[in-house]
Amino acid sequence: MNARFVDRRAAILDRIAAAASRAGRDPAEVRLVAVAKTAGPASLREAWEAGHRHFAHNRVQPLMEHHEVLPEANWHLIGPLQRNKAHKAVERVCMIETVADLKLASSLNRLAAELRAPPLPVLLQLNLHPADGRPGFPAAGGAALDALAAFAGQLQ
Repeated sequence: MNARFVDRRAAILDRIAAAASRAGRDPAEVRLVAVAKTAGPASLREAWEAGHRHFAHNRVQPLMEHHEVLPEANWHLIGPLQRNKAHKAVERVCMIETVADLKLASSLNRLAAELRAPPLPVLLQLNLHPADGRPGFPAAGGAALDALAAFAGQLQ
């Protein structure tokens, strides 16, 4: 195992603990998620051997490939998700962190009910500046935010 990786991970966990302490939070409530975007199989295994358990990817196809290397890991999707790839994601991830529209949220809710025993945690993506054209729910007012609130009340 690479001692440099172990040392760097320990330093990051120390910084998280210090920040949590300053904020009056329990450091155990904070989760470190390693983004595996460019990691190879050896790096993934090394991180796993060092005790790391949560990994993330920004695209479904590479996530699937990395999932084959570490199927026992907790995988997060942190990039945009197209509904046609939602089935593959729901089967492999423990959380989707970029749900940006009601159609996708509805599809994920349906798929999670069909494919999983526990519900699938998701984070909703807000767009603070809707004029920039990026995906996400508007952060203030509007029909989309009202629809989101109504929809959230229906989720499992």
